[in-house]
Amino acid sequence: MRRSLLFVTVGLSVTLALATLTGCATPGPTVEDPKTELPKHYAGPGLQFSYPGNWRLKEQVSSTEHGEVRMITVGMAGPAAAFIRVFDRAPEEDVVSQLIETYTKNMQNTVGLVELKDIKQVPIAARLGGEEVDGIRQQFIFDLPWRTYTLLMDFVRVDHDGRTIVLQMLMSTNDAAHRVTPAFEQIQQTFSLY
Repeated sequence: MRRSLLFVTVGLSVTLALATLTGCATPGPTVEDPKTELPKHYAGPGLQFSYPGNWRLKEQVSSTEHGEVRMITVGMAGPAAAFIRVFDRAPEEDVVSQLIETYTKNMQNTVGLVELKDIKQVPIAARLGGEEVDGIRQQFIFDLPWRTYTLLMDFVRVDHDGRTIVLQMLMSTNDAAHRVTPAFEQIQQTFSLY
């Protein structure tokens, strides 16, 4: 059975985004710093990168209308995760805009516990394996009863050898958010396509 691109790729990361938001609403254990000095390495078909040694990696392959789509999720419990989608064939439509539109609708429809105050989108420049690429930062701003909370999603698209790779980084701006920045930098700096 062929699934739609958005069904396959958005469900898990919206769930994680909401768990991240909910995690800020309740006290819990402190988040462990990413162990970038003891990295793990991922090498899959045409793609490799390093990630913190205490982060987990999960890989799922699905058939969609765009051929095979490999979804690689790297992260930790709490404030951060990276999602890497590798499409066999470059989709004709703008995948990043489609993903952002779907995330926005899901966030607006699902977040009943808190008020979605604002949504902002700004262009960003990212470095993947030493190359500068353009991307988009989507900001979801929530009003919690005791403070305003921002959830950031950065999206970067790279086309290589007829494939499309979308790197998405999800991060909350809670007090520990600055601690996960080195993890995203490690993924981006070691990211290479072959």
